[in-house]
Amino acid sequence: MPEQQFISADCFRQFAQRVLVKAGLSPGEVSDVIEPLVYASLRGIDTHGVRNFKSYYVDTIIDGSIDPQAT
Repeated sequence: MPEQQFISADCFRQFAQRVLVKAGLSPGEVSDVIEPLVYASLRGIDTHGVRNFKSYYVDTIIDGSIDPQAT
């Protein structure tokens, strides 16, 4: 199992914003994705937190399961 690494919430926000904007989300939409993940992780609800960022959000945008331009 990979070693856990910890980063600050602000560092994650900055990283996630860059990734999601590059993936096609508008800067205004990014906080709608990021903030619930940060909120959950900071409260110890890791199953709904930032650990889902890559597998659920990034990977599904890349494979086309989520369309960042959909309304």
